[in-house]
Amino acid sequence: MNISKKKVAEHRNNVRAFESKYAMASTLFLQRLAAGELSDDNPEYAAWRDQCAALERWEQRFKEFDELYSAWR
Repeated sequence: MNISKKKVAEHRNNVRAFESKYAMASTLFLQRLAAGELSDDNPEYAAWRDQCAALERWEQRFKEFDELYSAWR
């Protein structure tokens, strides 16, 4: 569980750095990227998109681990 917590924090920090750099929330960034307003040919945008996806996956894993841990107690 500690690994998943660390990965969530790592990806969250990376996502926040992109949000700060581009002065845009990730939700808006992903919407604009999906609508074609932004090009994922930009390596920074591709990295940001990938970090958002990784954060979502690790948050889900952490939630699942936490539920299992709570059930075992």
